[in-house]
Amino acid sequence: APAALGDKRYLHSAVPLGAYALFAGGTATPTARGGHNTVDAYDASLTRTSAAALSRMRTRMGCTVLGSRALFAGGGQGGLTTGGAFTTVDVYDEALTRTAGTPLSTKRFFPAGATVGSHALFAGGTPKDGSLVVDAYDASLTLTAAANLSSAQNSYAAAAVGGYALFAGDTADADVYDASLTKTTVSILSAARQPDAVTAGGYAFFAG
Repeated sequence: APAALGDKRYLHSAVPLGAYALFAGGTATPTARGGHNTVDAYDASLTRTSAAALSRMRTRMGCTVLGSRALFAGGGQGGLTTGGAFTTVDVYDEALTRTAGTPLSTKRFFPAGATVGSHALFAGGTPKDGSLVVDAYDASLTLTAAANLSSAQNSYAAAAVGGYALFAGDTADADVYDASLTKTTVSILSAARQPDAVTAGGYAFFAG
């Protein structure tokens, strides 16, 4: 069995990076304020080591991998309000070293992260009635704005497949971005819901 996480965690974020799986942030209980800034890294032998800590304690971050770097974006502490959310972006390389990325354009819990072409996208999220904003980072980690989402939703799931990044949730439609950040909207879900998403074998799965 793999080693246990270094801390008990709810609402943390996970992403693969090089030879490691990273588990970052979170909080000890669902209602706890504050949170963890620790990052646990597991190698292929399932040995756990500690990566550099996040720049601040937080939960409910978005994450994705762009080339050889993992980006953890947004999140926050406390309740789902603008005051509790952050714009912070922490960037990890394959040596598990952390650097600071350009902040998100708006404070958000739960931004959905996906990578398409040479851009890492962070779309939607909370607070209040959801966000339309899509922030795009290029390979130099320069921030640009992609076209807004077609509807403001609190809970988007994201997957990347076949040269596209797909963002879906709360409605049956998905906003689809290509490598040039051009957006189209298609109906892909059988019903409006808040799914999880994963890519495998050339397919993007939206389930639950």
